[in-house]
Amino acid sequence: MDLDMVFNELSIESPAIDVLEARQWMEGFIGTVVSATAAGINRVLRTHIDMNHTLLAPGYPMAKWRNDNSVDIEARRYFRSLISQYPPLEDLPKIGNDMLGRDFFFDDKRSYGFGIAYLLESLAISLPSDDIWNEHRIRIKTQWIEDNGELFSKNVKVSHASHSAH
Repeated sequence: MDLDMVFNELSIESPAIDVLEARQWMEGFIGTVVSATAAGINRVLRTHIDMNHTLLAPGYPMAKWRNDNSVDIEARRYFRSLISQYPPLEDLPKIGNDMLGRDFFFDDKRSYGFGIAYLLESLAISLPSDDIWNEHRIRIKTQWIEDNGELFSKNVKVSHASHSAH
């Protein structure tokens, strides 16, 4: 199996209520990534966002979580290695070309992460921030304009994990 993981940025669209909940989300996220890699998924996390500045809770970005001494040091090291190794999407010309010609939506919200996961035939991975992410397959909509100017739309499914059980 030659699959990468792609971060679902929609799973962090609404930050946690507080730091405690944010830590729980990250603990679940790390556990999911560890389980995925143990199942044969590449230890590669692709994303189009800067995860260091992503807000987990008010005043608590991922960079702060990564340096939080209250968080297990091995979890922080694992996360650091994940985000320091992820290959930029610019190195994947197919993605750039396909993303230019298509839009991807989950619940009418534009979703780059799910779109990239679909195009790469990879595993989309989410923080366990909402029950809507408690699915092993996520249905998204892709739209594109054909050469004749006609708009096409298609529902597709993306492999997904937000819990180790997925």
